[in-house]
Amino acid sequence: MRLLPSLLLALLGFTPLLRATALDPKQLPAEACWYIHVDVDAANASSVSKSIRDAWLARPEGREAIAKVREVIGIDPIRDVHGITVYGTSYAPDAGVVIVRGKVDRAKLLALIKNAPDYRVETAGEREIYLWTEARQGNEHDADHPARTSAGAFFGDDMVVIGPGQKPVSAALDVLESKSPGLGKDSPLAIPAAEGSVIQAAAAGLADAKKLPLNSPVLRQCDYGTLAVGELNGNVFLHGRIVTKSADVASQIRALAEGAKAMAALQSNENFDAGRLLAPLKVAADDKTVKLDWSFPAKEVVKWVEAEEAKRLSPTPAPTAVQPATPQGGKGQ
Repeated sequence: MRLLPSLLLALLGFTPLLRATALDPKQLPAEACWYIHVDVDAANASSVSKSIRDAWLARPEGREAIAKVREVIGIDPIRDVHGITVYGTSYAPDAGVVIVRGKVDRAKLLALIKNAPDYRVETAGEREIYLWTEARQGNEHDADHPARTSAGAFFGDDMVVIGPGQKPVSAALDVLESKSPGLGKDSPLAIPAAEGSVIQAAAAGLADAKKLPLNSPVLRQCDYGTLAVGELNGNVFLHGRIVTKSADVASQIRALAEGAKAMAALQSNENFDAGRLLAPLKVAADDKTVKLDWSFPAKEVVKWVEAEEAKRLSPTPAPTAVQPATPQGGKGQ
């Protein structure tokens, strides 16, 4: 998925600019094994997100990127998008489904994909699914990067579903239409996010997954994990939870996290005090579960963002001219 999906996924980079709704687990299929969801109502209330947004919009590349999105897909990322969810029922590469909620310019989106190779429409009842072939990456004869089919569909007046082929998109629509079950309350992916969460993410079945994006022996010892990042009551926060295969593995992961925290403190410098930033990080191992909790004053993060942006904008000092040395025993010429 590199044409329309890549443009939509690019909107994730504009998290502070978007408006979103909280994740509804019922809109994810019962078979989902991972997801990432952006709730930008929370981001719009976040002082850290606002500082990042303002810094980005002050750059020409930021303004140009937003203008490009408006021009190409007819969506204004500042006003039109309400939410983005990406999920998968496996860990196979490029197998994720994207759901974008917001004001949809159907005519412009269709005009975009109609120019793609092998564009066609499959109809089933009142449901229309649009298909096209993605271009190869790299050498056109490279067997490791074959061309493949992508699919997209509209759901109602405010939702677009995109996936790697007709079957995943049809399955996503079945869930949205309540024809197939969504995540059950007992699913580890359905754990409610903390108040103020901007980004929610979860992954399950890590130990038994055939294909993982990261070939990590640590992940192979984990059953599932959840993550929430956001801002609440003047503090930015991170809450993570990892359920492992054994208490020994949990203790090892805790030791790794504590070691990374200590290393960050050693590598702190005058520009960025990583040790101070990570000092509030709490890592606890309870039987098979590892919990990570971190909180830091949002105003301190905002100051750092603003300082880094000011540093980027400040002119580079001109190099000092080197004066010719005076010969020993004589006067300069």
